[in-house]
Amino acid sequence: EKDRDKGIIEMLSENYPDVELRSVEIDDLDTLTPTLRFSVTFYVPNYMMEAGGFLIARLPWDRQIVPSAALSYAKRLQPMHVPSFHDSTTEIVRLNVPPGFVLSEGTSVARTVLPQITYERSSYMSPGKLTVVRSIGNHRPWVSPEEYLTYKTEYNKMVKEDRRSILFMPKGTVVKFPKK
Repeated sequence: EKDRDKGIIEMLSENYPDVELRSVEIDDLDTLTPTLRFSVTFYVPNYMMEAGGFLIARLPWDRQIVPSAALSYAKRLQPMHVPSFHDSTTEIVRLNVPPGFVLSEGTSVARTVLPQITYERSSYMSPGKLTVVRSIGNHRPWVSPEEYLTYKTEYNKMVKEDRRSILFMPKGTVVKFPKK
């Protein structure tokens, strides 16, 4: 357990300086099930970036969706392999809303369904907390040339959604949206 926690802290320290591991819970290690459930709770001091009195937080996904060089082409003549290192994952991130601040937006949902991958990200508020749930299911490990443009467009939308930051505004801030 001590070595496990040390390894988790080392992994988290690559992205979060001064991280403090609060708890690690792993369910049903003694059973042979296809599902592994675990929870890691950690605290990162000074995690949020500051900009003009606002606070900005990036969500700390364990398995981030990153841009792919294979999607840099205008079209493909051969099928493309889609690497996947897991069947499906669901990650839940909870952020405490800093005292004196409110979120710039309410609940949101983004969903993409492709033959290769399913992506869903939803967020909701409870008193003083923002919870974001992200689920990814990998299905088929290849993209045909006919599917390439759709896959490229939708995958890049998933990357953008996955990298989305959370904006906290000082209470009382008035936001005016531009007229269309």
